[in-house]
Order: sequence, then C-alpha cells, then structure tokens
Amino acid sequence: MLLKRITFVVNPNSANGATGRQWPKIRLRAKDRLGSFKTFVTNGPGDATRITRQAVLSGVDIVVCVGGDGTLNEVINGLMNENGSLESEILLGPDRPGKTYVPGS
Repeated sequence: MLLKRITFVVNPNSANGATGRQWPKIRLRAKDRLGSFKTFVTNGPGDATRITRQAVLSGVDIVVCVGGDGTLNEVINGLMNENGSLESEILLGPDRPGKTYVPGS
C-alpha cells in the first residue's frame, strides 16, 4: 500500500468556534483512520490559501479542509495551479463530530 502525505488545514473559528473546541476529538479519530498527518491551523483570512499552496509545493498528496465554506474556498484556491487544475486531492473533513456528510463518522 502506497502511503500518502496528508495535511489538515483547520479553521478553529468556524462554526462559532465549535471546530476549535472539537478539533482534539476530530484529530484523534482521523489519526486512528489515517495514521500520521500534518496539521496547520489558520489564524486569519488568506491563511488557508497560503498553507495549502505551501503544502502542495512540498509534495503533499491530500489536503483535508476542516472548517466552513470560507476555509474550503481558500483551500481550493491554494490547490489550483495557473491552468485552473487541482494539484492535489482534497477532502472535506467535519468541523465537528457527528457531521453526516463524512463517510464513517
């Protein structure tokens, strides 16, 4: 099995701060399922784009976005190359436990 390099981009302020409060539980569940990964936490506007672009340039295979629609928008912008193509896979992670759109949660 080929191991993939995974980076989580987490916006702790999404969902009125629920993401930040729940991140430790989410991280443990993700670690149980995915193994090791890097985590970067955003501090303000533009951070998710910058973090994602740096991750892509360093060769990450998968970026997991944990946040709201603004965070997702920034992550997608960070994944796009000048031709408008995605340079890495993206997963939308839950911003709190119990989200129904994430398989296996």
